[in-house]
Amino acid sequence: MNKQSMTHFSKKLMKLALLGLALPLSLVSVADTPALNQSEKAVYANDFGSGNRASDYLPVANAWRFDAYPDYYSILGASRLNPAVFPEPSKMSYSPLDELGRTQVARGTITYHNIVMNYNVRQRFAKNQNPSGWIGNPRNVRYTIEWLDGLSYQGDFWNRSHLIADSLGGAALRVNAVTGTRTQNVGGRNQRGGMRYIEQKVQQWIEQHTSAVVYYEALPVYQANELVPRAVVVSALSSDGGLDEKVMVYNTANGYTINYATGAFQSN
Repeated sequence: MNKQSMTHFSKKLMKLALLGLALPLSLVSVADTPALNQSEKAVYANDFGSGNRASDYLPVANAWRFDAYPDYYSILGASRLNPAVFPEPSKMSYSPLDELGRTQVARGTITYHNIVMNYNVRQRFAKNQNPSGWIGNPRNVRYTIEWLDGLSYQGDFWNRSHLIADSLGGAALRVNAVTGTRTQNVGGRNQRGGMRYIEQKVQQWIEQHTSAVVYYEALPVYQANELVPRAVVVSALSSDGGLDEKVMVYNTANGYTINYATGAFQSN
């Protein structure tokens, strides 16, 4: 970091310190996977169900077409969330893995504190935190996923995709991740779709309403005993009702066929 950047960052820290939200210097670098504290362990071990059955969303998840949803998400309507089942402000809760080792629902009560404390944070997933169906990406292989107007993405096919993004305070843990395509994670070439669509919408809303909270739920949609979800349904409800949305995020990639039971894929 050059002198000018350091001076700018120091001023930002001083400003945040006055708000009681000072950022530690470690947040500007990649962080290690966090350990669960005692209260988080209690939540981790306490199974809870979602108000919606994931299987109810399968017809919509399987109806994806690139010409209809090139940004890999569709808006389903109002969130229909019940704030009573959410953790206290600034906390996350992750349900245990199911009997197949698959990630289940994750919930968070997102605050401005979560946002500020996670600026420039990118946590590492430990090797033992890979989600179900994860086969990794071959080294030095770049996959091309065609998008709109002749644009395309080139890079890894699979991502460890957060249910609750690290930018919103989510942890780099298996209970908070699924095996997701790059396009499921960020959408097309402009990176404004997929999970990023709703993640950025929530972040920007909180930045404009710093005293409010957003109840945030992410629910993977699996078909039968498959290890990779067909989609993730994300619901967000602000404490004042100004943000109230349920989004289907499709876990697929234009031009490819995915074996959701194993994570294998091939170009069409």
